[in-house]
Amino acid sequence: MKHGTAAVLRGRREVAAGTVELTFLPEERIEFRAGQYCRVDLGRLRWPDRKSSRKFSIVNAPHERDRIVVVTRSGPSGYKRSLDALRDGDRVRIERVKGDLVLPSKPRRPLSLIAGGIGIAPFISMLRELDHDDRLSAVSLIYLNRERSSAAYLDELHRLAAKRPGFTFVPVMTRDVDWTGERRRLTAETLGSVLDEPRKQDHYVVGTPPMVDAAVDALSKAGVKSSRVHQEDFSGYGK
Repeated sequence: MKHGTAAVLRGRREVAAGTVELTFLPEERIEFRAGQYCRVDLGRLRWPDRKSSRKFSIVNAPHERDRIVVVTRSGPSGYKRSLDALRDGDRVRIERVKGDLVLPSKPRRPLSLIAGGIGIAPFISMLRELDHDDRLSAVSLIYLNRERSSAAYLDELHRLAAKRPGFTFVPVMTRDVDWTGERRRLTAETLGSVLDEPRKQDHYVVGTPPMVDAAVDALSKAGVKSSRVHQEDFSGYGK
């Protein structure tokens, strides 16, 4: 897919407060790896913006080859408003599948995923693919949000953890007064209490730049080598 392919919108659903999942059916098959992203070009925008395309992590797993699913948070930009105005049957272009934040072909160490907010998107693709291939073992996910209502795919992740004993799921709600689970911010101490020997794991970190910086700093203070930390920050996703 050198220059992209046309696709039509075939469904949308709310997966958290202000967070919507969009399913596109492309005219040509799109090959990708779990964790990669694409650009969605809307063409002529209904509201003006600097660009007609933006990057989105692909949420569906690579074995679901008939679709491209992305997730987005609402925002005031002309692009986000135009995206929100799309209806089933409207056409877009899916372009430039890229990204180096992908699963190792032959994992040598336990895998730790650390997501903040909408940074969960690439990990959903990874977890669905690992589950499909019956390889979801020695994998942990720490998922940070302010409150439960803003945590996308929370119920799916709880079901997956119940189904797969080798998958450890630790949701963290830092500002939810009704939350009875983990609420502490990410530090070397909290990492050590929720992960089994962080220094012996490979870590993938995705979220806002401040969240990624904080997580990488905590991993460093926990004694994790920088070569075992893979990161990607999402900036401007709410605009």
